[in-house]
Amino acid sequence: MLAARRAGAQHLPGSSVLRSVIAPATTEDFDRWPPERRDRARAEAIVRLRRHRDSCPGELLVDGHFSLRERGTGRLHRVFTPEDIEFYDALVLIDASAAQVLAWRASDPRTRPVESSAEIDEHRHFERAQGVAIAAEMSITLLIVEDIALEDRVSKINHFLTTRGQP
Repeated sequence: MLAARRAGAQHLPGSSVLRSVIAPATTEDFDRWPPERRDRARAEAIVRLRRHRDSCPGELLVDGHFSLRERGTGRLHRVFTPEDIEFYDALVLIDASAAQVLAWRASDPRTRPVESSAEIDEHRHFERAQGVAIAAEMSITLLIVEDIALEDRVSKINHFLTTRGQP
């Protein structure tokens, strides 16, 4: 894991923070909430991430998405909020082929909605476009990592975080 390889760094899945905010509701419940209520929950998740970052002796590496597919409608939408933009100071997009995503999902014990290769590719392209747009809004570099091998991904991300995109 990347966090274990960077001195003092901690890794935190962003979805786990959001789940703690909405508990005892589920993410399926969250998807049915009105947009204003979802926005409030996301804002509270950022408040909690700030607290965690303030107590973290090194870097806090948070994984998450720029966009998600709504379970009910299948529509892709941006989930990166203004609060996210204020919180993050580096962005990394891990990209992989639809075949690789399907392989990862096959080994994941979590239950996920079934998506075709075409739907995964559609989401990958949307996610990338959102990442590029958000990085431009934030005036920071977006690292896009397309390597499948974990060691290669870790190496590129470590270099990026050490140099913040400088050659």
